[in-house]
Amino acid sequence: MKYGNLPIQWKKNFELEWISLREGSKTITAVITDETGNIISEGRNMISERGDSK
Repeated sequence: MKYGNLPIQWKKNFELEWISLREGSKTITAVITDETGNIISEGRNMISERGDSK
């Protein structure tokens, strides 16, 4: 499966993982959806944030 064909929930997970990786944290993320697939919450690991990636 190609990235462009992934559901939005998976794309959001990969986006959050990339942000965590760039910031120096482990790539632990979560995306919570309702029964129709709408994202209602999201989060990522920020324990080891460096804050110098910008």
